[in-house]
Amino acid sequence: MRVKEEDIQIILEAYKTYHGNATEAGRHLPWCHATILTYWHEHGLKVNRCGDLGDGRFGRGLSEEEIKQVVMAYTTYHGNATEAERHLPWSNSTIRKYWKGNDLEANKGAYRGDGRFGRGLSKKEIKQIVAAYKTYYGNATEAERHLPWSHSTIGKYWKMNGIEPKGKRGKRSLESKL
Repeated sequence: MRVKEEDIQIILEAYKTYHGNATEAGRHLPWCHATILTYWHEHGLKVNRCGDLGDGRFGRGLSEEEIKQVVMAYTTYHGNATEAERHLPWSNSTIRKYWKGNDLEANKGAYRGDGRFGRGLSKKEIKQIVAAYKTYYGNATEAERHLPWSHSTIGKYWKMNGIEPKGKRGKRSLESKL
């Protein structure tokens, strides 16, 4: 279905209004961004992947109000950008960018509700990791291939339990070979 000639003029005028950002134009006009792009291309208008903001930068950029929402989300989501992303209309990288720009450091891992971050392991899981020391001859990298944890997590819990990882090769002792 072709768009009426008068509507094409509206689409073409939107190029300047939305700085070549068809996605943003599609949010405000009754046509999808693909239709808008089609007519912009047909009329020789250069379309920037993220849209030209007109000041030498590209991207949609957030309004002052949107930036305030992102910064306030830091407290709401305890510095967890992944959790904030689930509830806000912006990407994880956009959220982190604005937090960093406001001297807020994003926490790694999920907020556990007890003032700590990260999933944490149950006592049963820690026992599995400790028991794996003998099975994999102290080789955390080998244990990682068979267990659902990283070699650094495995090594951390081995060390916390007084056993030292043996390095990459996990050399077997003479006693364990017998």
